[in-house]
Amino acid sequence: MIKVGIIGASGYIGRELVRLLSKHPEVEDIEVTSRQFAGKKFSSIFKNFSKEFEKRFLKEFSGNEDLDAVFVSAPLEECLDLISSFIERDIRVISLGGKFRIKDKALDEKLYKSKSELSEERIDQLRGIATYGLSEFYREKIKKAKLVANPGCYPTSILLGILPLSKLFKVKKISINVVSISGTSGAGAKPSQHLHHPEMSGNLKPYNIVFHRHIPEMESISREFGLELDISFTPAVGDFARGIYSFIRVNSSDVPENLAESYEKFYSAEKFVRVVEKNEKNERIPNLKDVIFTNYCDLGLNVVQEGKILILSVLDNLGKGGASQAVQNMNIMFNFKEECGIDSIAGNP
Repeated sequence: MIKVGIIGASGYIGRELVRLLSKHPEVEDIEVTSRQFAGKKFSSIFKNFSKEFEKRFLKEFSGNEDLDAVFVSAPLEECLDLISSFIERDIRVISLGGKFRIKDKALDEKLYKSKSELSEERIDQLRGIATYGLSEFYREKIKKAKLVANPGCYPTSILLGILPLSKLFKVKKISINVVSISGTSGAGAKPSQHLHHPEMSGNLKPYNIVFHRHIPEMESISREFGLELDISFTPAVGDFARGIYSFIRVNSSDVPENLAESYEKFYSAEKFVRVVEKNEKNERIPNLKDVIFTNYCDLGLNVVQEGKILILSVLDNLGKGGASQAVQNMNIMFNFKEECGIDSIAGNP
């Protein structure tokens, strides 16, 4: 049994971590922080936790807590001093922010500038030991990791769809055009005018269409698997709360007709990646509702014409794209059963 802490537990990802970890059979205690709600009972703010999780929020951790693991559901670049002290005490850290997902120092600092009293040398050390937390592809490194940088929600949905191309068919370079539609929870819990219900109801809003900082993350990770990406990425927010639907169009002459069957074999040992079956029109189309409140990513592999494929990828942005993948990584780090605490099935309807 282990004790865990959550920094920034009042946000959507933080709450989801509490929901999952409070029922995890290997977790005996959870401490939570929130500057906004310090001193208040968790369940007094979030009523769905009444009689389930009654701990009070701490304002912040001191670094001397008796913990085995810490989840950082806040910008990692703003709490590097604290994270460094945890790691020095052999406390495992799982970050859900973007810092250290990219190994290139200049790019990492440009996208996620450090706000810390730590020396540049120590920050470089932390970047060096950070392991990317795409569980299905970095499992062996995660087992030994002291610091895991959980992937972004969009990259998880897209990388699980394209990385097998390199491993299965030795594809070295691909051109992909991706449109990903996320639920409004992807923007976080802080209210904003453009996500106000009257603005979003019945609406679809593309954003960051010139540049999104998940692009270099996907490019960087793909290179680690020998895959050079030429990517066009258009994210959008849809009129629903949770989930991501990614439409990934790939141009490559190296992809065979038995694409779906190859993916089925590739992911056959992976609990949380499912390749959907053909429908009556010989199409493979995943259903977003099948993955909500789960750790599953469902993939639909379609060869639409010679040299052109359409990969459809769906997951819960707060689940496999966030909190439940973080718990999956914790399970790997502590040698628990990988599905422990995250093996829920989506409701229907």
